[in-house]
Amino acid sequence: MFFTSYKHCQCFVLLNIIVSQTYAAVAPKKKYVSKVVVRSLIVVNFLNKTMFVFVFHVSVKVDCWWTGCQLNTWDVVGCAHYNRTQQNIKYCDGGAEYYCCTSGHENVIQPINDCWWTGCQLSTWPVVGCDQYNRIQKNVKNCDGGSEYYCCTAGRDKVTPPVDNCWWTGCQLKTWAVVGCNQYNRIQKNVKDCNGGSEYYCCTAGQENLKQPANECWWTGCQPNTWLVVGCSQYNRTQQNIKSCDGGSEYYCCTTGQENLNVNDKLNEIVKQPTNDCWWTGCQPNTWLVVGCSQYNRTQQNIKSCDGGSEYYCCTTGQENLNVNDKVNEIVKQPTNDCWWTGCQPNTWLVVGCSQYNRTQQNIKNCDGGSEYYCCTTGQENLNVNVNDKVKENLMQPANDCWWTGCQPNTWLVVGCSQYNRTQQNIKNCDGGSEYYCCTTGQENLNVNDKVNENMTQPADDCWWTECQPNSWEGTGCDSYNRTERERTACELGGFKYECCARREIDNIDVRGGFSEENCFWSRCHPKEMSGRGCPPNTVQMGLHPCPNGDLFHCCSESISVDVNG
Repeated sequence: MFFTSYKHCQCFVLLNIIVSQTYAAVAPKKKYVSKVVVRSLIVVNFLNKTMFVFVFHVSVKVDCWWTGCQLNTWDVVGCAHYNRTQQNIKYCDGGAEYYCCTSGHENVIQPINDCWWTGCQLSTWPVVGCDQYNRIQKNVKNCDGGSEYYCCTAGRDKVTPPVDNCWWTGCQLKTWAVVGCNQYNRIQKNVKDCNGGSEYYCCTAGQENLKQPANECWWTGCQPNTWLVVGCSQYNRTQQNIKSCDGGSEYYCCTTGQENLNVNDKLNEIVKQPTNDCWWTGCQPNTWLVVGCSQYNRTQQNIKSCDGGSEYYCCTTGQENLNVNDKVNEIVKQPTNDCWWTGCQPNTWLVVGCSQYNRTQQNIKNCDGGSEYYCCTTGQENLNVNVNDKVKENLMQPANDCWWTGCQPNTWLVVGCSQYNRTQQNIKNCDGGSEYYCCTTGQENLNVNDKVNENMTQPADDCWWTECQPNSWEGTGCDSYNRTERERTACELGGFKYECCARREIDNIDVRGGFSEENCFWSRCHPKEMSGRGCPPNTVQMGLHPCPNGDLFHCCSESISVDVNG
């Protein structure tokens, strides 16, 4: 390009400056435009007179827009379903309007006010907070029935939150599924009881050295034993003590690592326990799934019966380091009677006996529909106990140490005497099942009035039919009743009914004699209509088991000794 004079050159430079400045003014609006076009035209007449014609054109295409009001009840909201990027949001009646721009505008300058408070988001809403707006939560405050959130766009990490960056929540009921500060993306620093729940002191992350409230250890209210979760862990605190209350326990909870806190009344590392650091629980019914002292983070030292259950004597673990008025001996002084009878435990209970009380069973007697157990502490000879009549190691059994069980239905998974730690001596039919005659093991050493003979006289005809046992059952026949099969008949469920008889003395003889286990085998399934069913010649049938439409035979052959010298 040629210029006829110096002034012509100056004018051209001036025009280019104007164009560049205009573009600079428009460029920041890229958030709102997808295209900026600047055109200029300069015409120069060199015939002594010079004429400048300047044409300046800016083309602006708006590529960002606000959505209509998208209701909070909609499944999908925002800009993503328009294949656009959300740049801002504002509230409308029952929802929000979104400011959506085409992709590729990540680095645009946000509006001046890029942080705002949400409306009141109810605690019953499934999703709350700032994430749903593609924003970062900077603060939160309570509102009627929920919370309001202070939300900022991503990348505004240095946004100044409100002055008060720690606050107490409202009363969060114990029936709520989620409580505490985590739901606000905050750290819990303290907690206090309220009517039916707790209030939590929540601070934003990075406030670790926050000055704690004056009282940093406190007792919870009475937490009933029926609650699924009890203690201090739910408050992010350490349990230092516990005491009984009406139907439950109160817990003494302290913050973790409190030695670094600035509190008015700093508690000792080893918290001064209340005077009585061992206590009896209330009566815990035998129907409770969890009983004892472990649920209180205590060690069980003793137990006694109560109406329908037991009371437990619980002590803190490692109590020798506690500052208490009346220090409990390491070997706790047991109550006068350290052996006791349980209440009547029905035969329908899944767990019976003394092991659930951490005691050893010494005796048993019948009661209405079940058994009572005589339970003693383990290794009681070493206990520091003051008992009037210490129970002998070889306890004198009650006069009648054999008894009949109640009717145990055939549908029960476990039947017989083994569950009572007794030996079955006899059996008889009952409605839909059997009653078992059970005796203590080694009863020959017992002091009983009417000792039962080892070979007890059987009833005249002690046989009965089982219900229909499908072939799909893992175990069928009479063996599970310790009886001998006398006859069977097919039934409608694809199985058999079995006539089972009490085993005679000869039935208990090992008829295998010289048969070794390696010389025995089970046959394949022999159909009922098959000719030549049974064990092969030169073998003896030892057992029988049903199979689909037939039977399996247990066959044994004699082992033959071979003289290698012959």
